[in-house]
Amino acid sequence: MGNIKETTKDDLLAFIQKLDYFIDQPVTIIVLGGTALTLVDLKSSTRDIDFIISSKDAQVLLKLFTVLGFKEIAERRWLTKDGIIIDIYLDDYIVNVKLLKPSITESTFLRAFEHITVRVLNYYDISITKIDRGDERDFEDIKHILEKTDTKIPVLIRKFIISMDLSESENPKFKLLEFVKFITKVGYSLSKEDMRRIQEWQRT
Repeated sequence: MGNIKETTKDDLLAFIQKLDYFIDQPVTIIVLGGTALTLVDLKSSTRDIDFIISSKDAQVLLKLFTVLGFKEIAERRWLTKDGIIIDIYLDDYIVNVKLLKPSITESTFLRAFEHITVRVLNYYDISITKIDRGDERDFEDIKHILEKTDTKIPVLIRKFIISMDLSESENPKFKLLEFVKFITKVGYSLSKEDMRRIQEWQRT
């Protein structure tokens, strides 16, 4: 289930500003996925809003969601009155993916509101979670990341394999092969060393 409408950068900033107005203590939000890419101008809009927050900050933010009349439609998935879907992830797990390092140290400062500080998860972890989803729309997002940042495919592949060995993802080896098929189709090539690493992992 996605948003009724796409959410732009201006929409996202206005939404966070609204949350900030009702909060009276410091809260740190780490954005990821399409939310992060929209806020840093790598995408024009996103379907869902994705936040990583600490367990402590979750008590503040989720209580506020209830006060504002948001509906919890699944565990830590909320629907606003405007039809916006918000997915909340706690600490360093994104669905079934275990981040290699603490998200707070692997993110960069984006903007400070009066009470809310917004940080952006690093591009490697964003890409890892998108490979794990295995959707072509997510692969397209990674293509934008590769084109417009210094993210390197060999490093991404290595980090993905390490992360999956620590995670509880379903069919990660198949998803990596699908990603490799996609990036090859759009013009990227993998070195012999990259292919060797992938093939060895497939056999384990």
